[in-house]
Parts: sequence; C-alpha cells; structure tokens
Amino acid sequence: MNSSESEQSMDLTQKTINSSIEKNQKQDKEGVKTYRKYQALKDFTLISEKPNMLDYYMELIIQFGYIVLFSEVFPLAGLMSLISNSLQIHS
Repeated sequence: MNSSESEQSMDLTQKTINSSIEKNQKQDKEGVKTYRKYQALKDFTLISEKPNMLDYYMELIIQFGYIVLFSEVFPLAGLMSLISNSLQIHS
C-alpha cells in the first residue's frame, strides 16, 4: 500500500466520520432520543433517581454471599444478618 492509497483511505474515513457526525447533529436538532443515548446518560449518573427492586435484590444477594463465604469464620453472621434485615423491614 503506497502513500496515495493510504491518503485516499484516510480521506474516505474522514468523510464517513463527518457524515455520521452531521447525521447525529441533525437527529439531535430534531429531538430524536435513542435508547443508546439514554443508556449512556444513565450510566454516567452517580445516583439513581429512585431505588428499584433490582437494587434491593442485589443487596440481599451480596449479603447472602458474605454469609455463605464467612459463616465458618464468624458463625454469628447469619444471626446478625437476620436481625439487620428484620430491623430494616420494621423501619
């Protein structure tokens, strides 16, 4: 591949990039929201708007994993987890 062919391919690549940028800008001006843009914005937020059921289940799964892994070293972990969960339910 000589230098002229590489320059042509770079020009073609640049034209493709420019056309895709123009297309995205046109969609933004029209107010078209895509799921991918929404997901990207949601991924970069640090605090979710409201807690959902998945967050609660993930917390319980992590707690269960700690109990299973460390119950041999600290046998009271299951009892402490039960007390903690009952307090959370009643409050």
